Amino acid sequence: GWLDGALGELDGAILLDPLLPNLPDVELERGKILAEAGDQKRANEAFAKVAKEYPNHPAANEAKALVK
Repeated sequence: GWLDGALGELDGAILLDPLLPNLPDVELERGKILAEAGDQKRANEAFAKVAKEYPNHPAANEAKALVK
């Protein structure tokens, strides 16, 4: 059950403050948790969002590499 709790926390942070300076990192972690939970489709969406919306952020390269 920790995956659902972690996703809830990350989703809450994203919704409450979409201007977080570390939002790309939060989105990347969300994608990793989704992938670990077996939801590769949603994980890929999260990774693609990081790569597309934050191309200059260090997390963008990692996100691109994680898309399957």
